[in-house]
Amino acid sequence: MHDGILHICVEEYRLGQITVSGNRWFSDRIIRNASNLHPKDTLALQNLQADLAWINGNPFRTVDMIYRPGQKAGTTDVDLQVSDRFPRLYVQFF
Repeated sequence: MHDGILHICVEEYRLGQITVSGNRWFSDRIIRNASNLHPKDTLALQNLQADLAWINGNPFRTVDMIYRPGQKAGTTDVDLQVSDRFPRLYVQFF
């Protein structure tokens, strides 16, 4: 507050580091590419939920997004925690 005027500064939070953990059968690169997350992107809940739904569309993996404060002010780091299984398909021909 200065001279009776309240100044409000609004800052959009951005993505910081994006890490992948727990994956065994799917590489970090595949998980990161499927997530559509990039450092310095603006955090938007709808986009994050849509990206998570897209990643979890694969029946051989489940991914959770874990958020924590970033190293730089105004950033949020994301850990993509993966639970995956060997992508084995069974096909029967008649």
